[in-house]
Amino acid sequence: TQIENDSLIQIFFRNVSIAFENLHLQTELLREIDVRKLRERENIELARLPEEAPMPVLRISQDGDLLYANSASAPLISEWAVQIGDRTPNAVRTAVEYAFAAARPTEFELAYGDRMLEAIITPVPPAGYANLYCKDVTEEKQARAELEHLATHDPLTALPNRTLFLEQLRAEMNDARRNHRAIGVSVLDLDDFKLVNDTMGHQAGDELRSEVARRLKATTRDGDLVARFGGDEFAILQPSLASLADAGRQAQRVVEALSEPIMVGDRPVNVGCSIGITTIPDDGDNAATLYRNADMA
Repeated sequence: TQIENDSLIQIFFRNVSIAFENLHLQTELLREIDVRKLRERENIELARLPEEAPMPVLRISQDGDLLYANSASAPLISEWAVQIGDRTPNAVRTAVEYAFAAARPTEFELAYGDRMLEAIITPVPPAGYANLYCKDVTEEKQARAELEHLATHDPLTALPNRTLFLEQLRAEMNDARRNHRAIGVSVLDLDDFKLVNDTMGHQAGDELRSEVARRLKATTRDGDLVARFGGDEFAILQPSLASLADAGRQAQRVVEALSEPIMVGDRPVNVGCSIGITTIPDDGDNAATLYRNADMA
């Protein structure tokens, strides 16, 4: 009887052990099923990301052929189709080739229509393709260009300002020394401008200076630079000067252009100007001296 009881106890514990093992296996199986479902769901979500991305996402073969493009790429693809047909642009093909050769992501700019994209292309060598991600930076570039323009141009007349003029003058002087050519700088002030500004108002003064800027531009040759330094002061850079007489003829054209009445509102206004001329190498060996001597003249 004792032997039978011991056998029954052993059988009981063995069955309990087997039951726990089966329960453990079932739990592991369920956990594996849950993990697999989670991974499948994550893969579906990851696969959906490029399609739902607000920016162009493309896949390009190592040979430069388009394999995939998400919905946001539609305008870009349409532009390519109009411009070059069923191909990818040379810029993209070159970037893909470089990215595979360098075995690292490559950044470049991509233009289509009036839009500008910053693009990064990431090679996937084992798969033989590269992923291309784009960001539209058109507005950023326009804002940057506007800021740069404001920093170097007069807001009233849109002419280059003193900073840009002197920068360009330095560059031209360096080149003139190497190539043994003459440069002319003319600085001019409007006569009695303060009287016009005080009697007719600042708006009239702005209209007057804007028209002066237009006339100065009309008197200069291609390659000459007209700038406004502030107030009623303007400057002209002649980077290729045959002689001092050439600078004198330019000044005479300015005098004649500004001797004609200027309509400010409905009133004709007569203004004249005073002009000083300097040339390199005779009147200065640096930009600041050349401008100062022209201003004194």
